[in-house]
Amino acid sequence: MDIGLRVLVISSLLVTVIAEVYIVTMEGDPIISYKGGENGFEATAVESDEKIDTSSELVTSYARHLERKHDMILGMLFEEGSYKK
Repeated sequence: MDIGLRVLVISSLLVTVIAEVYIVTMEGDPIISYKGGENGFEATAVESDEKIDTSSELVTSYARHLERKHDMILGMLFEEGSYKK
């Protein structure tokens, strides 16, 4: 196989992908500053000199809640499989 054919084979394998980036700002507080108020979710906020326990049930439960809200918005805006999180 000569050089010209190798270049042709390699270049035919290249795929051009155009991606758009969207930044979505959600309502609600992040885990570190959530002081409660959403039905079923206790406060997860800590004082500024405290370290948050990211493995606690309160934190993981609220984190799953935020992720579900995020996924719901993505599902409303984009076709399934057309985006990466």
